[in-house]
Amino acid sequence: MAPPTRHHALGYLLLASALLAIHWASELIGDRAPPVALAAVPAGSPNVLAQYVLAYVLRAVHVILPGALVLCAGSQLYKRQATLSKPVLGAASVALVLLFLAAPLALDAQLGAATPQQPEPPAPSAPMPHSGELRLGNQGAFVTVPDPRDPEGKPDGIQHGWQQALWSSMTQAIQAGQEQVVMVFSREGCPWCDRLVPVLEKAIATRAAIESPGADGLASAPLRVFIYDAGEFGPIVEKFQLQGFPSMLVFGGPGVKPRMAAGYLGDEDFARFLDEVARAQPEPVTAPKPKKRKLFGLR
Repeated sequence: MAPPTRHHALGYLLLASALLAIHWASELIGDRAPPVALAAVPAGSPNVLAQYVLAYVLRAVHVILPGALVLCAGSQLYKRQATLSKPVLGAASVALVLLFLAAPLALDAQLGAATPQQPEPPAPSAPMPHSGELRLGNQGAFVTVPDPRDPEGKPDGIQHGWQQALWSSMTQAIQAGQEQVVMVFSREGCPWCDRLVPVLEKAIATRAAIESPGADGLASAPLRVFIYDAGEFGPIVEKFQLQGFPSMLVFGGPGVKPRMAAGYLGDEDFARFLDEVARAQPEPVTAPKPKKRKLFGLR
């Protein structure tokens, strides 16, 4: 078999160029061709068919033109190889090879620049806390306010230290003694905790509708309910040694020991429990018994 000559090399290069052109042309009907042409169609064009025709022509030019240039260059080099000197022929062959290898990269870069960029998805925001004060809004809708520094309870209004701010708000309400305070211990995914929320809302609305709040002591005073999720206030839940959820700690007047209610309570039972704690009297303070004096070491 005769050794390969430069005629064979140029022929192989020409064949490869032709295959490259055919491959790019096949992408016109494949799924791999990027939708560049559709991005170049003028917006608001009245004729939809004209849009797709223009899109097809532009995409055909983008896909076929590089392969056609390589094919034409290889064909001209093959025809004029006899008239070219070896240095010129070698340099032209190297240039053609580089063009053959660089054409797909240039095409991909051009298509990537023309392809409209997809907007980046928004950064995930912090999850909304499950804890907060249950408040009745101005329009009659209830909202859970995790951070008392933002009365509207918006997610973007939650600041660093919201847990301490929520606890401080409850502590101040208890010390003021003008409102009855209820601590509700809840847990995410607890069905009875979810059923308790409407009961709490009804009790808050009932107290808010009283015309003379505080006329009957805490029994007619506004009701403030603070919900503490076990996953967000774990140390507090452990401190109270709760055995189940929901659990409620209801506060009364000054000197009255708060009372715990474990489990779900309906509307009537919860209202009755609030009234009992609100009307409870402080336990009498017993004076310490005087110590008996010892006489000569004997009683």
